[in-house]
Amino acid sequence: GGRVAKNTAGDRDDFPNCEKAIFENNLQNRVRLLVGISDKERNTLLNNADLVVSPNVKVPGSMEGFGINAVEAAICERVVVASDLEGLADAIKNGKNGFLVESENIEKWVNKINKIFDSGEAFNRFFGKKASQYTKENYSWDKICQRYLEEMKK
Repeated sequence: GGRVAKNTAGDRDDFPNCEKAIFENNLQNRVRLLVGISDKERNTLLNNADLVVSPNVKVPGSMEGFGINAVEAAICERVVVASDLEGLADAIKNGKNGFLVESENIEKWVNKINKIFDSGEAFNRFFGKKASQYTKENYSWDKICQRYLEEMKK
């Protein structure tokens, strides 16, 4: 323990639950919830992150949208670990521009995050550059429009 400080940004309805968990686990000095940040602030956070984690969980009756946050992080050359759910799995291709982990399997999440930290800074920089290149090549507006056209022709 003790290696991770976490910033959580967004405007989520579940922030009250997060605040409660932070308080109950005495994590006020290690976790910050950031609401309504600007694009510039988001970019600063991404560019200073060692790792970006999207541990989304399945919500009955709801579908996860496209994982734009994961794509943005990959473009910024960050290592991304995301839940293997709908939109995130569309955005992150395991081993190419990030890593997918089974949602809510805490042991697998801990193992993956520890493995990334243990891989060292040089590997993570190398992977981040590779992830950025893959993401730019596969998620440009031209590529997305091309995929939509292909789907509409079916």
